[in-house]
Amino acid sequence: MRTRALAAAVIIAAGLAAGCGSPARPHAGVPAEGVVPWADRSAAPYAEPAPRTFATDARPCRKAGLRTSPGRSGVGLGNTNVAVQFTNRSAAACVLRGYPTVAGLSPGGAITPLAAAHGSQV
Repeated sequence: MRTRALAAAVIIAAGLAAGCGSPARPHAGVPAEGVVPWADRSAAPYAEPAPRTFATDARPCRKAGLRTSPGRSGVGLGNTNVAVQFTNRSAAACVLRGYPTVAGLSPGGAITPLAAAHGSQV
């Protein structure tokens, strides 16, 4: 019994050692297919992106010229995040400022005001 256990341990160790070898390469100095060759240089310095600018001389958006649609949503730690996308349907540019008033429907059909959190996804 002891000999069988020792033989099994040797076979398992040999199998594990065989799996630790490096793959064969067809030619020395040529990277294997799918391998990205090493770049021997420093990374470029970080360049902070320029802030996006928006036309602020446009007229304020009007309710009739906007379409709303649900954006990406997420759930975590007991919170639900639902993004609302606003799309300008009018022919002229317009500017949205501030935070919208948001309401939901309760299971009974009553309109329930919801607070829009500052700093949420843009």
